[in-house]
Amino acid sequence: MVEDTDPLRLSEQQKKAGAEFLSAMQKLGLDPECLFWAFDFEVGHHVLLMATSAYELAGPLAISRTIFKAYNASATPKDIDPFVLRFHSLHHNFIRATAVTREHDVVDPLNRTYFGSRDMKWHPDWFYKFAIKKPGAAVVEQRWKRYEKKIERLAA
Repeated sequence: MVEDTDPLRLSEQQKKAGAEFLSAMQKLGLDPECLFWAFDFEVGHHVLLMATSAYELAGPLAISRTIFKAYNASATPKDIDPFVLRFHSLHHNFIRATAVTREHDVVDPLNRTYFGSRDMKWHPDWFYKFAIKKPGAAVVEQRWKRYEKKIERLAA
């Protein structure tokens, strides 16, 4: 048996938990435009990156608070600790650079090629969703309000 010595390898449990997290968020009404794992060299482990159009409307603190409430109400998978989540705007440089890389580079999910920045790397196999097209502001606001109400009902 050959041992996998890749230090950045994402476990099958993490892959499954990320998919379950996306499903849970969609059911709650916050459907992120982007969700994928990356290895953050600064903290020394994988983080789940979520880019959402709600970022500009609500901000990362409000998003974080609602996700903690959902987690505490068991509405998101326990395998995804809210502390491993990183929230981004669709306009953040890392998300924009990732979009360019995904669009222009030939990526083979079976090889060991990682992409990203000096501080954070991702592999093509670690993506659940990646769409940069943002809905209109009125739609974003309507979705956010509906999501917040769902979370408040869960937390009550």
